Amino acid sequence: FVYIMGYKYGVWLTYPKNMLKCEHIGHVTVACYMSKQDAIDLYLHIERILGRNIEINIDCKNPVCFNKNMYDDDDNNMCSWGYNGYCLMWVLLKGIAENYRCNFSHQVHTTMEYGYNNKDFTLLNSNNRKVKCELNVADIRDDDPLKWKLVDITQLTQL
Repeated sequence: FVYIMGYKYGVWLTYPKNMLKCEHIGHVTVACYMSKQDAIDLYLHIERILGRNIEINIDCKNPVCFNKNMYDDDDNNMCSWGYNGYCLMWVLLKGIAENYRCNFSHQVHTTMEYGYNNKDFTLLNSNNRKVKCELNVADIRDDDPLKWKLVDITQLTQL
């Protein structure tokens, strides 16, 4: 038995670093708790239908604390704060993700900070934003968000 920390692999919609201030890679999670191959396959499926860029409306006026273990397979006890959002493509993304073993993110959201106690956070409200995000595969196998990284999909898709 190997203990997997973090959120395994996932598919993210990432946004430019200057868009919102967070120390980890800024992202909206599409799905997580995936094998690397399933994450790559889901990425390719989404890219084929929707392309690599998807727009997200982020409600920065109303910051939210996200509870620990918010995904079905989540037992890492990490909580976080961030912002909920809205995406016209989310129902379509859910329909695609249902073909894969994953924990789909039912609520469109982006996270600003992770920790183990919601009382440690200082929530910031800001102006709402419309963000052009880029589809990526993420290696999120660590409990330290600063160690999360994007998988270079270009090498895989040129086979």
